[in-house]
Amino acid sequence: MGRAVKLLMMIMVLSFAAGAVGAKSEPKNVYKQCDITVSQGNVNLLLTPSDYEYWTSISAGDIVTIAARDVGTIGGIFIRWYEEPAGYSLTVYDRGGDVLTRETDADYYIGLENFLPLAEGAFRAELSMAREGQKISSIRVSSERVPFEGLPDWNAPPEKADLLVISTHQDDEFLYFGGTIPYYAVARGKSTAVVYMTDCGRQRRGEALKGLWASGLREYPVFFRLRDQSMDTAQEGLRLWGGEERIIALLVEQIRRFRPEVVVTHDFKGEYGHTQHIITAFSTDTAVKRANDPDFDPESAAKYGTWQVKKLYIHLLPVNEIIMDWKTPLEELGGRSPSQLGAIGFAKHESQLSHYTYVDGGAYDNAKFGLRYSAVGNDFYKCDFFENID
Repeated sequence: MGRAVKLLMMIMVLSFAAGAVGAKSEPKNVYKQCDITVSQGNVNLLLTPSDYEYWTSISAGDIVTIAARDVGTIGGIFIRWYEEPAGYSLTVYDRGGDVLTRETDADYYIGLENFLPLAEGAFRAELSMAREGQKISSIRVSSERVPFEGLPDWNAPPEKADLLVISTHQDDEFLYFGGTIPYYAVARGKSTAVVYMTDCGRQRRGEALKGLWASGLREYPVFFRLRDQSMDTAQEGLRLWGGEERIIALLVEQIRRFRPEVVVTHDFKGEYGHTQHIITAFSTDTAVKRANDPDFDPESAAKYGTWQVKKLYIHLLPVNEIIMDWKTPLEELGGRSPSQLGAIGFAKHESQLSHYTYVDGGAYDNAKFGLRYSAVGNDFYKCDFFENID
């Protein structure tokens, strides 16, 4: 073998070795290779994937411990809460028992699902509950500082949203707004905030998270938790939700918080006459007007300032009508159409599949909207919520 060939082979071997050293291993679910313990109660409640079973803290300071056993280190912890927690602290130790990091009131977004990346070399992590009554449905452990496949890693809601979607129930965001979220949040890269009005229960909040994640949204939504109950009249619904002023103030606060350019919400007729949809539509219409008034809800005005929305779209409004194209496959969506991703998102609402069907077109066409308000003039092309803004 010639010297030049030997030298070339040596370079190739060294290059391969360097690549192997630098390569990052795929994250794996290693919770079964860890010891998970609790300071009190039944730890098995943390090890099942059920949203109906959960471990509960009896007092502030109750601790959940996750320690490596058959793996060298642990990279991150995924917590699925039964209810949003008040807070918790996180302490991470190395194999020798020395503290790597300690965070009081851990600086992670508090939602139903949290992924906590741990410091390099983490061997043991302790979660200390901020108060009694905090409920954890399940804990999973990733071998790396990123989630393994199938786990979400939510960002906090955006500080500034381009688009605010106001949905009455968990599933309306796809049934009646179609491909809005995948098209704008993913294909167009618009910062998108989603607000749900009603409390449809823990299961349906979990389904909403699965649906949003499947459709491409990565910013955690807002759940108002207003009472979900059959209402014969709008007056009854307003009373059950605390009155018209309260509902408008809740929406005004979110508009001021997110400062959206565009707001999208329900049909004034409630699609098929649903009273809660009707209340949502009319309350949003009023809130868009009042968000720029410093005399309305001065508390949220002091906290966030006032805000002038540029455009408000109402589903099925026959005035200044626009028709969105949710059916064209897009490279940004992996060759799928916004409607296909909307259908995938809706399919995650498993409890509703026997009651409702995602349909393109029809009486409640999820591609039809009307421009209710505009500070930037009427639409000409009538196919884009952000016409005259971009």
